[in-house]
Parts: sequence; C-alpha cells; structure tokens
Amino acid sequence: MKVALAVTTLFPPAWVQAVASRLSGMPSVDLTLFVVAAQPPSRSGVSEWPAGRFWQAFVGLDQFLRRRVYRAAPDPRAVADLGYLGRHAASALPGDIDLIVDLSGGAVRDVLPVEGRPPIVWFDHDGHEPWRTASSGYSEVVQGMGVTRCRLLCLLPGASHPCVLRTGRMATHPVFVTENRMQLLWKSISLLIQKVGEFGSLAAFRCEEDEPTECSSVGDFRSERRPIGVVSVASHVVRCVRFIARRVLRAEQWYLLTSSRPGRAGDGIVASDFPQDLRELHPMDALVSGSDRYWADPHLLPGSQGLLVLIEEYIYKERRGHIAMLRLTETGQVAEVRTVLDLECHLSFPSVFEFSKVLYMVPESRELGRVDAYKCTSYPWSWEYCATLLPDVRACDSSIVQYQGRWWLFTTVTEHEWLTPRDSLHLFFAEDPLHGPWRPHPQNPIVCSAYNSRPAGQSFVSGGRLYRPSQDCSMGYGYGIRLMEVTTMTEERFEEREVAFLEPTWPESAVATHTLALDEHRVVVDVMRWLPRPNPASLGRVGDLLRSWTRG
Repeated sequence: MKVALAVTTLFPPAWVQAVASRLSGMPSVDLTLFVVAAQPPSRSGVSEWPAGRFWQAFVGLDQFLRRRVYRAAPDPRAVADLGYLGRHAASALPGDIDLIVDLSGGAVRDVLPVEGRPPIVWFDHDGHEPWRTASSGYSEVVQGMGVTRCRLLCLLPGASHPCVLRTGRMATHPVFVTENRMQLLWKSISLLIQKVGEFGSLAAFRCEEDEPTECSSVGDFRSERRPIGVVSVASHVVRCVRFIARRVLRAEQWYLLTSSRPGRAGDGIVASDFPQDLRELHPMDALVSGSDRYWADPHLLPGSQGLLVLIEEYIYKERRGHIAMLRLTETGQVAEVRTVLDLECHLSFPSVFEFSKVLYMVPESRELGRVDAYKCTSYPWSWEYCATLLPDVRACDSSIVQYQGRWWLFTTVTEHEWLTPRDSLHLFFAEDPLHGPWRPHPQNPIVCSAYNSRPAGQSFVSGGRLYRPSQDCSMGYGYGIRLMEVTTMTEERFEEREVAFLEPTWPESAVATHTLALDEHRVVVDVMRWLPRPNPASLGRVGDLLRSWTRG
C-alpha cells in the first residue's frame, strides 16, 4: 500500500515526525513524503486581538510553570527532521498513491482535484482561526471539561464532506493547558496508525458515523465549547488552587466495602448482580487499613468462598504498592493480612485466572515494562514468577478471561511513560495463556475513551455473555465503574455497550470507586476518601503530586 504523508516542511513538529516514523515502520506501507505549500492564515493572528494577547500571556505562564514544576511529556511541537527516514520527498503527488495522510493543516485538500483523488485522512485537532492556540487540548482545561476529544476524519473519493473514522476521548489534565495539548497530540497518533492498518488489510475504511459530517473546519462539532475569556481563565485558576491545596493538605485513602450474598452460592455470577448504587450493598462492612497505607484493587480468589481477597497495599512512606492477601471471617471482618508479592517496583491490580486447574496472578507492573504471570505454588499464600505474557509494553490493569475457545487479555497500554494510562484499552488473544503467542487485536486501541477504557476488575462470563468492568476517569482518576457488555469479539472485530454505571454516591465521604470484585458469595468494592495529612506536603512535593496524575 502506497501512502503519501502530506507536510508543509521537512522540518515539522516532533509529533509529525513520530507519525512518519510509525508509518515508515509498518510492513504494509510504502511511504512517500508529499511537501505542499502552507496555507496563509485566513484571518489576523490571535496576538493582534486584545483578548488574544491576554491568552498568549496566560499560555506563556502555563508553559513556564509546567517546565519548572511538572516536566512531564516532551514537547510534540519541537522542530524535528524527517530526513533521517531516507524517504523520497515529492512536490507533486505520484499517481499511484492509495492513501493520503494530511498533516499539512488542510493545504493538500485545496490543491488536489476532486476527480481521481485517493482517500485523505487527517486530525481535527490542529486549531482554527482566530483562536488557533485555544483549540483542542487547551480550551477543555480552561473550561473544566473532564474529557478532551479529537476526531480522525476521512474524505473519501468523490465525497464533498468528511466522515468520522475514530473519535478519541482523552482524560483532561486538571491544571496545565500545555500538558493537556501535548498529551492529546501524542495519544492521537495510535488512532491514525490503527486506521491505516485497517485500510491496508481491507482496502476500505469503517466509519464511526454512517452519515458524513458537515464539519469541514476544525472544532465545529464541539457545541459545548464557550468563548475563552478572563472569566474562564479566572475560574480555571480557582480550580487549580483547589486541586493543589487538596493534595497538599490532604492524603487520599482507599479502603474496601464488602457485603456477603446469602442465597447466591451456587447460582453463579449474573450481570444483574452488578450494583447500580453502593447503597444496594447494604448491609456492608468497611475494611480500613492503618493510617500509613491504603487498600485498593480487590480481586476475590477463586475457590475461597469469598473469604480470600487479593489487594494492592500501598505504603505512603515507600511511595509504592505491593500485593497482599486478606483472609476474611464468615462475618466479613479481616482475620489476617499477608504480603504475597513484593518487588522493587510498584505493584497493583492483582487479577487472577485459572488454567489447567492452577491459579495464576497477573499484577500491574508497568514500571517493569512487561506483563508477567505468577503461579500459585502453595494455596493461597505462595506465588512465584511463571512467565512473561507481554514483553516490552507499558501496561496497566490487565485482565485475562477465557471466552469462546480463546484466551483474551484486556489491558491499558501507553506508548510512552509520560502518557496517562486512562484512555487507551488494548486487546490481545491467544490459544494458550502462558505460552501464547499473544497477538494484538487489529482494532487496537479497541477503546480510546476516558469514560470506559481502563479495566475496573476481572472480566466475567454470565449467561454466555462477556462483561467487562471499566473505570470512568472522565471526572478524575477512577471516579466510577461502568459495566460493559461485549457484543462482538473476534480476531477482526470488537464492539461493546454499557449496561450499568456505579458512582461513589455513598458513603458521604466517598469521592471515587474504581475496582469491583464479585463471586457467588461476596461483593467487594474499593472507595476513596480524603483524609487530613498529619504533616502538610511541602511545596517541593507539588511536582510529585502533579506527576501522580500522569502515572495514574
């Protein structure tokens, strides 16, 4: 497949270079660089407007503070060089091109005739006049929107309006507008790569919308956006102060709520058991750790009658977690706590699966850059490394399930360590969960949304249907849990729909809930609350507190 990458210069922004590098590395792609003349701005520059000068000053201050305090994602707008690719750069489009990737800001769509034109794909996050720098990634932060959206559009041959290929809904950074814009640019690359791969295998595109969109200019579809002015910026500053003050003066504590399920033993898990409200779990017991740690990410151990719970035990002083086991009494109280897995890195989300009558645990170990499985060698306390399922991958909260004769692995993947693992769900499949090979799904990322990407517990089969608990991170990390029913899952296609939504409506102190475990005997859910810090965090810790948003 011959692909032309349309650019206005061979020294484009770094994120454009990253797109070129990814396309060049695809075995099915023969890449050509198509250099077109840049379009002149249609209106006066934003700096000539009084409000524009105010906005530029605000963005400059935001950039300065981000560099001093945050130091997260590298700047995707930094000048890069496409020469190292060794690809031919053409000033005229070759006649045998199958697909055009337009990163020229729309210039290529103006110079090509409609007749005989190949499909053209482009992003809608490149800004629009006169507020080019106040478009996608910027305005969502200032306006307090929990999700930053971008779309990948396609102009098919003979069409007058583009259709939507994919929509990404990324978690919005709560403080820095420039960081949010950078996250958006880096994350959107995977959407393009997936669709180019799809076009190469099918020679056609699957559009998200049946009807073509009328949005020919960037950002027109965001009807909820409001003009950015002094009031919007002032409101944003107030939210930032509250966000930082809360983390300086208070500490987050996750704890567990558990409820037995009398009369359910032997009936199995059914989708209707998934609670719509935490109040449905009454009578409920709270399992709270000591003040030097917290408990989160509960997973019930199969065969334990609901009395053994694997958890993340996070130690504040060490700033990392390990995997512990809670043994509960028949009344739901903690009888024993033991550490079962502790490495020189942060561990969490101890999902469990059974294979050949042996239990295996797959904890999150993103810092190691791989997904490992640990075998239960002496039930239930001893676990030893068994196999690496996915090497060379930054993955969070993996969940393995057997369904329709195959093994499936859901996990949140980030291309780089500085990207937030909240909105990019990947799927892998294999015939053997331990020896694989685990093959990536062609739709990866199968979900790109802060509303329902990151797993929130073990996937389970009920009545022949597969259900996947997912985290809603649109209002902050792990705000709520959405239960998704997988309606189509093959080696080529994946589709799902939402069937339930659990919010932290109870107790009154609860502000988030992000993992739920249930079996025939018990339901366990984790809940977060804010507690006063014995010693307020120093200002020197502000950067670490803000960086925790990226890590989470």
